[in-house]
Amino acid sequence: MPRSKVHLYLFCLVVVVLVCVSAGSGALTKDERFKESVRQAELIFRGPVLNVQYRNSEIVPALDPETHEPITDPCTGEPVWVDGATCPTPS
Repeated sequence: MPRSKVHLYLFCLVVVVLVCVSAGSGALTKDERFKESVRQAELIFRGPVLNVQYRNSEIVPALDPETHEPITDPCTGEPVWVDGATCPTPS
């Protein structure tokens, strides 16, 4: 076998090995991902869940904060709609 083909095969083998090693080192296990999330968290609350309520969001017309009149899109004249969902409150 010519010397250049041997070098080509060795080069390809080294590239494949490096790709496999780098791909494997970047993969985190579920436990490692959890630990990383905990390290990055600003706040962790631990306590019992007392109640769960599910609510659907409803769209409502956006209101001008000063006049409380519905806001309309200046290009179309149609009302501007926003998500009218409120934050959950403790029961």
